[in-house]
Amino acid sequence: MLAAIERFRVTNLLLVPVMVNMLISHPRITEAGVSSVRWLGYGGSVIPEAVPRRAIAAFPNCRFQQAYGHTELSPIATILGPEYHVLDGLNAGKLTSAGRAARLQPRS
Repeated sequence: MLAAIERFRVTNLLLVPVMVNMLISHPRITEAGVSSVRWLGYGGSVIPEAVPRRAIAAFPNCRFQQAYGHTELSPIATILGPEYHVLDGLNAGKLTSAGRAARLQPRS
């Protein structure tokens, strides 16, 4: 995956937490060309707080978003938006939160 990000200048990723952890644990992550990644969405299981902390450091140009849900919820129930993927400030401390209730946007 790291090679594909570098070669194809990938901008968006959608991963489960174990994949995020594997990616940021790769020995070449600090020297790899991952500056093209602008958005990383993740969900599907619990994420240890250390993983998004390390991911924020590894992907400095990236906005992160976590989604929680399951089939019976059609499929997203909560979203933890990029504004909560911060290490400092008023919104810090939410990296392991399930986020806020998802809302449908009205059609215009």
